[in-house]
Amino acid sequence: MKTNSTFKRFRFRERSWEIRRIETYPLSVLARSANMFLLILSLLFLFSFPSLADPARGVALAQDNAYSERRVALVIGNWAYKASPLKNPKNDAADMARALCELGFQVIYKSNASRKEMGKAVQQFGKRIREGGVGLFYYAGHGMQVKGKNHLIPVGAAISDEDDVPFESVDANRVLAKMESARNRLNIVILDACRDNPFARSFRSSGAGLARMDAPTGTLIVYATGPGRVASDGDGRNSPFTKHLLTQMKVPGQKAEEVFKKVRVGVRRDTDNRQTPWEASSLTGDFYFVNAKGAGGIGKPDKKPGGFATSGTADIELAAWNTVQQSKDPDMYRIYLEDYPNGRFVRFAERMIKKLGASSREKTPDRPAVHKPILVGASVAQTGKYARTGQEQLNGIQLWVENINARGGLLGRPVRFMYYDDESRPPIGAKHYEKLITDDRVDLLIGPYSSGITLAASTVAERYGIPMVSAGASASRIWSRGYKNIFGLYTPAEQYMDQVLEFAKSKGLTKVALIYSDTTFPRAVANGVRKKVKKLNMNLVFEEEYGKGSTDFSDMILKIRRKRPDIVIGGSYLPDSMAFTRQAKKNRLRTKIFAFAVGPGLPNFGKQLGADAEGVMGNSQWDPNLDLAGVKEFVRAYKEKHDHLPGYHAAGGYGAGQVVEAAVNRSGSVKPDKVRRALFRLDITTIFGRYKVDSTGKQIEKPAYVIQWIDGKRKLILPGNISETRPIYPFRAW
Repeated sequence: MKTNSTFKRFRFRERSWEIRRIETYPLSVLARSANMFLLILSLLFLFSFPSLADPARGVALAQDNAYSERRVALVIGNWAYKASPLKNPKNDAADMARALCELGFQVIYKSNASRKEMGKAVQQFGKRIREGGVGLFYYAGHGMQVKGKNHLIPVGAAISDEDDVPFESVDANRVLAKMESARNRLNIVILDACRDNPFARSFRSSGAGLARMDAPTGTLIVYATGPGRVASDGDGRNSPFTKHLLTQMKVPGQKAEEVFKKVRVGVRRDTDNRQTPWEASSLTGDFYFVNAKGAGGIGKPDKKPGGFATSGTADIELAAWNTVQQSKDPDMYRIYLEDYPNGRFVRFAERMIKKLGASSREKTPDRPAVHKPILVGASVAQTGKYARTGQEQLNGIQLWVENINARGGLLGRPVRFMYYDDESRPPIGAKHYEKLITDDRVDLLIGPYSSGITLAASTVAERYGIPMVSAGASASRIWSRGYKNIFGLYTPAEQYMDQVLEFAKSKGLTKVALIYSDTTFPRAVANGVRKKVKKLNMNLVFEEEYGKGSTDFSDMILKIRRKRPDIVIGGSYLPDSMAFTRQAKKNRLRTKIFAFAVGPGLPNFGKQLGADAEGVMGNSQWDPNLDLAGVKEFVRAYKEKHDHLPGYHAAGGYGAGQVVEAAVNRSGSVKPDKVRRALFRLDITTIFGRYKVDSTGKQIEKPAYVIQWIDGKRKLILPGNISETRPIYPFRAW
């Protein structure tokens, strides 16, 4: 089963709609008799799927159905409040409805709902889940607690004091009671409604956030933050809570509790521990949004790894059509024709466009030829040590996919991107790439973040002969094994500190202290430092390797102090470089230059350290101020989408997509041998920089850059011919 549902292209209007199985909505406008229509539809369905017409085969199909457990969801998003409008519930609710649809839920969706509309939706939802299965209620909008009770605030609520709340809102306990009375197998309540109470000043007894509610048996209640606390609406497309939930609920093989645990970790990280999602559970069984087989359900997951869940193509088309045929907007029918050019309701859609009054200058679109999508696959860290940098890389790749599809796709075919979370672990990354190749049958591969995971993943790509464009690795060891299917984008790690050392030498510095983590990339950085120090006739007065995940450097710093180095260089990532910097200040380590491989190049280095980051240097593969074709447009689009400037990991993800695009266009094919040949021959400049590789696939032409934190901002300082400003030297002691 392919992991990317075509239904996700449907646009969500600011209106109510519902996705149900087709049998529950007779298409009266398209048939003289609803009964006759259902009969015809049943026959069409049977003949389209012979296994359903065959009783013996039909039993087997029913047992293997991705969503044998009935799933119903009510999604409500309210944002257009007069007193205190919200930004993100509009996207949060629409994105959640779309995701749940792809995960096999029948979705009832309401936006900017009044109290009456919310009440009717809850009643309708309650009736539906009485038929059994899983019920899920998601609410994004204002919510408040008054006298220990939680209330969800409709749009248009006339609230002047707390006595008005029970009459103008929907009691959250009413939703719980409705779900409990259904006696279905399992219920999940998700409340991204802990924003600050906009009416609090006029209230006597209201508390912040929401109050704790007891979960009835078989129910999981999830809050965007802890009881009595206030959640952030967020600055990006989604709230921090919903952003991570949308990602984690699609990861195969995770129990619901594990999904929300990882959401909690991600939200705490993004909010600097100011917001901690919280759950109340009385579940008696396991629930998987997506089991390890790539399907959703309750029970023990398959051990075989699987992809994101989507219902079958026929089910998705039926659900999509059922949504469309309730609309009186001809554009909705046009969208259906775009997504299902050979669908079973094409003739009906064309008639409805005409019936709904398409103007004379709006012709019903010709039915385009069916183009099989080009599948691009990757494993990208969403959890674990590399989660932050992995997310940035993923953002860049996804932006490239959006851009190329807006330009007509590759070779006239749409591009679909499939990815899995490797949890920052090489063995898991390798398994995901094997699945992408053997089960998902992707056409093209983009590499993971980190040299260690790329080492493992590229072995899989080599075994199957599928070219992989590395989007986030630089250790030369990757290209020293004689492989013919791994192509580098980054400047090799061994060259990361060359410019820093050359600058130090120009200032007459000679004594170097070197520290690095015991993983592939930092060791490669250290190898390069040793060679460069020797070449420049400098002295390596201290060298020490530390364990992966180390955060206590006090003893090491005391040993470094005794050597009195002129420059301290760290082969490190973000967490360890920040920890070392804090402890260097605490232990009064004095030196002329501090430089780290990865950490200072990320926005969070300065955000977390504040003034303590001032003067620290770092390597960067890219800078948003580079004068390269397409950089300004990329930065503008990225900032608009994610509400912050891209770092080099995001640019690397986008650049990797551009290299894939150029190779496919040059070869005129997605066949591995032709793409491989093109990747070896390419000499192009992407928004990330120049791409040209040697006979091993290692990058040989792209330069690296040195940045420094100056006045609270990352500034490009080397090489001098493109620098934003001169370096601050020497390092000013804390």
